Amino acid sequence: GEVYNICSGKAYTMRQCLDMLIDISGLSVEVRHDKALDRLTDEAILLGCTEKLESLGWQANIPFRQTLEDVYRNWIERLR
Repeated sequence: GEVYNICSGKAYTMRQCLDMLIDISGLSVEVRHDKALDRLTDEAILLGCTEKLESLGWQANIPFRQTLEDVYRNWIERLR
């Protein structure tokens, strides 16, 4: 009856995520940041706490980059 956050306890910027996805794709991409589209209400950092899950013996075993690679490959396969 409790809520558990499944997370790594590590935070990544959107730019870090984008750079990883660009690297994974192997594409040459020009990134443009339009500050007019920034939302002041967005949280600067979203970071989950692993304490409750770790108390049960759980730990994050899959690196974030691997998760991005898996999601990317999944979508490539779906679009074929």
